[in-house]
Amino acid sequence: MLHILGIRHHGPGSARSVCNALASIQPDCILIEGPPDANPIIAQLQHADFKPPVALLLNTPVQKEVRSQAVFYPFAEFSPEWQALQYALRQQVAVEFMDLPLQHRFALEKQWAEQRLQQALADDVEIEPELQVPDEAAQNLEQHYLSIRRDPIQLLAEQAGYQDSERFWEHLVEQRPHAGEVFTAIHEAMSAIREDVPHNDSPRQQREACREAYMRQCLRQAEKDGYQTIAVVCGAWHTPALVELKKTKKDD
Repeated sequence: MLHILGIRHHGPGSARSVCNALASIQPDCILIEGPPDANPIIAQLQHADFKPPVALLLNTPVQKEVRSQAVFYPFAEFSPEWQALQYALRQQVAVEFMDLPLQHRFALEKQWAEQRLQQALADDVEIEPELQVPDEAAQNLEQHYLSIRRDPIQLLAEQAGYQDSERFWEHLVEQRPHAGEVFTAIHEAMSAIREDVPHNDSPRQQREACREAYMRQCLRQAEKDGYQTIAVVCGAWHTPALVELKKTKKDD
């Protein structure tokens, strides 16, 4: 059985809810939104000197005339991901990160950057400068997507009469001592929000699609490996994308 726990990164209430849910679910496998590149070092977290705050730093090799890329993943004691890792290690439960590996994300981002540069150069050659009118509709669509993706809770907050999405989330999720039922509500809310997301096949949306496709692949692999009770700890935004494993298999 699959249990998807949608959280706010570094949310103390989310961390508490994750701990309660894992104790209730008692999974035999936990998959966490994070870089699989770091899976080989998860076992090191059992070391007595490994205490939060800690962080992962993943980067490309430094090469002459090539700008290196890096991503920083911080963990505090109140990070839901950290609590899930600690639970898995204490209970000797299988645990892995399940996001798109950074080696692929770095390569894709470089590829998309090159494509944008080539397109810009092609536009300069083929179109007279005075005729280069920005596609306002496309720009508005992308800005709408970015605003939703940057703060998806804002739409819910406004409907509930809040001006601040952070305060809305604090009152609804972080400050309430609930267990697993909150994750069902989060999933339903994110499903409703994602229905309003415009699709324009931008590099940003392509990256998100690749990330979620890889997450689903990890879930299928866990099921194939024979795990019966799988818990997923991921950002709330991704939860609706992880439920249809059969319908999305071919596209993934």
